[in-house]
Amino acid sequence: MKALSLKKSSRCLLIIGVLLALAGLVIATVNQSDFGKVQIKQLSIVSDEGNVIKAVMYLPKGASKEAPVPGVLAVHGGNSSCYAMANYAQEFARRGYAVISIDQSFNGQSDRAQNDFLGSECVMEYMTTLEFIDQDKLCTIGHSAGGDVTNMVAANPQFQVNACVNLGVGPTVAADTRINLAVIIGNADENTGPRGNDTAVKGPAYYAYSAALANAFGVEPGTPVATGTPYGSLENHDLRVFHQPKCGHLGILFSSEAIALALDFAGDTLGVPYHIPVTNQTWLIREFATAAIYAGLFLLVFGAMGLMLLGRKELLLETPAQGHAKPDLSYWAGLGIMCLAPALGIQSLYMKGKAIFTGISKSLFAMEHINGVIFWMLCTAFIILAANLVIKKLDKNYDWSFDRGIITSDKRSTLGYLWIAVCVSLAAYLVVYLTGFFGDVCVRLYNTEIHLFTPFRFQTFWVYLPLYLLYYAIIGYVQTSGLLCEGQSPLSQYLRTTLVSVIAPAVMLVIWYGTCGTSGINYLFQWRFVLGVLMNFLPGMAIGSVIQVYAYRRTGKIWLGAFINSILFSWMATSIGVMVPVA
Repeated sequence: MKALSLKKSSRCLLIIGVLLALAGLVIATVNQSDFGKVQIKQLSIVSDEGNVIKAVMYLPKGASKEAPVPGVLAVHGGNSSCYAMANYAQEFARRGYAVISIDQSFNGQSDRAQNDFLGSECVMEYMTTLEFIDQDKLCTIGHSAGGDVTNMVAANPQFQVNACVNLGVGPTVAADTRINLAVIIGNADENTGPRGNDTAVKGPAYYAYSAALANAFGVEPGTPVATGTPYGSLENHDLRVFHQPKCGHLGILFSSEAIALALDFAGDTLGVPYHIPVTNQTWLIREFATAAIYAGLFLLVFGAMGLMLLGRKELLLETPAQGHAKPDLSYWAGLGIMCLAPALGIQSLYMKGKAIFTGISKSLFAMEHINGVIFWMLCTAFIILAANLVIKKLDKNYDWSFDRGIITSDKRSTLGYLWIAVCVSLAAYLVVYLTGFFGDVCVRLYNTEIHLFTPFRFQTFWVYLPLYLLYYAIIGYVQTSGLLCEGQSPLSQYLRTTLVSVIAPAVMLVIWYGTCGTSGINYLFQWRFVLGVLMNFLPGMAIGSVIQVYAYRRTGKIWLGAFINSILFSWMATSIGVMVPVA
C-alpha cells in the first residue's frame, strides 16, 4: 500500500516539476525577449590576453548599420554573473538599447584568468566594433565591484562613453574626470560603512557625506551631496547626480525605482527618447518565472528520488523509525544548540576558512568565498555533533540503537543510495541544460543561480564534494537523531529540520539589514562578506533540509539525503561565483 502511495505521489511531483519548469521557461523567454522584440544572444569574447569573457547580448529588433541603437555595457558585482544585471538589461533593451552584460573574469562562465578591468575593457572594445551600435551613445552600468571597473572604462577617452551609472558603490573618479555619472546607492544599503578614509560613512544615511562623493562631485570634504541635484553639466561632459532609492545593496538590482532612475539618466544624457515610460517595467514577471523553474527543478528531484526508490525495493522503508521517545529537556536543549551554534564566530570562521584553504592551494581550492563558507559549515557541524552526543549521553533514557540504525548500511544499500543520488542529480542537470538551450534563460531565485559547469569548475566540483559530503553526513545524523520524536507528524519533521538549518543565518541577515534600514547606520559592517555570500545559499540550505527528511522517511538512513545534498550543493556552490585570482 505504501509503495503504491509513494509511486503516485512521486509521479505527481515529477510531472508538476516538469510542467512548472516548462511553464517558467516559456514565460521567462517571452518576457525577457519582449514578445520577440529583443533577441538574446550568447557571446564569447576573447581578450587581448587570449582569455574568454562570456556575455549575454540583448539586441533590439531592427538594430542595423543603417539604424544603429545606443549601447550599454552592464557589469555585475562580485561573486555573481551576467544574469545579476538581467533586470536592467531587459528594461534598457525594451527601450531600444543594445545591452551586453558580462561575466567578469573569475566569475560565471568566463575564464579564470586576469584581464584588464575584469574583462570589461575588452568587451567595450568589442562593442565599439559593432556597426549596429551608435558609438556616440554609449553607457556603462556597474553594480558594486562592477561599478569600480565601469568607472575606469568610462573614463578611458578611447571609448568616448557618454553616460556611466554606479549601482551600490561610490565613484572612483575625480571631479575633473570627463564622465557624466549617476551614483545610485540604496537608502538601506548594508554594504556602506567605514572603509578606508571614508570614516564619515557610518551607513547609508550618511553616504551623502562620503569622501568618494565629495571627490567626484567637486564639493568640500564633509559637505553633503544633495540627492537628485545635478552637479556639473552635460555641455562640459561632467554631469554628476546622486540618488538614494528605497532598497539595500542587493535589492538595488530588483528595485523598480533604481531601474527607473538609471533609465532616466541614460535617456537624458544620451538624448534617447522613450516610447515606454520608465515606470512601465516587466522584469518582475521574468523573476517569478525563473523562480518557478527553480522550484520545478527541485520538485523533479523529489519525484525522481521516490520513483527510483520503488525500483530498488530493499531501499524502501515501510515504517520510519523515530528518535526521542518524547520532546523532553534534552531534546529542546539539542534543538536550541542546533539553532544557535551556526551563529557562533560566523565572520571569524569564514575569514579563517578563506585563509586556510586558499593557503593550501589556490588551484585546488579555487573558490575563495566557498572556502570560507564550507569551513564555517564544517566547524558548526562538529560543534553541534559534540554537543548532541554529550546531551544524549546525559539522557539515560536515550536509545542508542536508533543512532546505529540510521547510520549502519551494507555495501549494496550504500551503492544503491549513491546510484539514486547520481541519477537524480543528472536529471536536474539536464533540466538546467535544456532551459538554457531552448530559452537562454538562467535558473534563478533572487540572488541564487544554477549554471552548467565549465571544464575548470567541473574539476573544482570534485575538490569540494568530499567536504560537503562530510558536512551533510554529520548534519544529517545530528538532525535526524536529535529532532525526530515518536508520534511526530511528517509536517513537524520538515518544519523543524528546515528551521534549524536556516534560522541562524536568516536571523543574522534580518539583523544586518535591519540595522541599516531602521537607523541608517551599519553597526555590523564586517558581516557583509559572509552574509552576502550566504544570500546565495539560503534557498539551497532550506531545500537540502527537506531532501534530508524526505530521504530518511523513505529509507530510514541518512545516506541517501547526504549523497544527494552533497552533490547538489557542491554543484550550486561551484557552478558560479568568484574564483581565487591566479598569476
